[in-house]
Amino acid sequence: MKKYSKKDIIRQRILAVVALLGLFACGLMVGLAITKTKTVVQKIENVSEQVINMKKADIVVNNKSICTKVRDEMLIRVNPNAYDYDDHINNAKIYAIIAERGCEDETAYYKELAEQELAVARAITDDKLSEDDTITVVETYKKLQMQAAAQEMFDKAKRLTNPAIDFILEVEKIINE
Repeated sequence: MKKYSKKDIIRQRILAVVALLGLFACGLMVGLAITKTKTVVQKIENVSEQVINMKKADIVVNNKSICTKVRDEMLIRVNPNAYDYDDHINNAKIYAIIAERGCEDETAYYKELAEQELAVARAITDDKLSEDDTITVVETYKKLQMQAAAQEMFDKAKRLTNPAIDFILEVEKIINE
């Protein structure tokens, strides 16, 4: 075996300490890099989540403002002093449009108003409507998703007026859509 001098032993010990310090420094840098990467990734995820939530909120606000605008614009067209059956039919059409395209939480209310207007119009005329008015009433029932009422109206119109075949086909087409 080779004898080592004290200088060699001290040099080896110093190199060993330097190597350990270097290894520790490398480990420290790798650990910081990983931690920093996780932090950056978390920050990016938080920011992207906030952006998505803001966009969703803007869409809810926009949908709410659109449905409110539809309701307000259509309500201007309602005749609160409806006297004859035409006015009631027009009011029913307007309420049906609001029920169909307005705010979802108000659908049932405007559907009910449309049904009431149609009931008044049909009572005034005793279900003896013109072909155009019958088509309008049937279309309004369809918008309200009242297939049975549309079919009933059509059957009464057939019995009462004995309409032409073109008219029958047109109304049946509306009902079956």
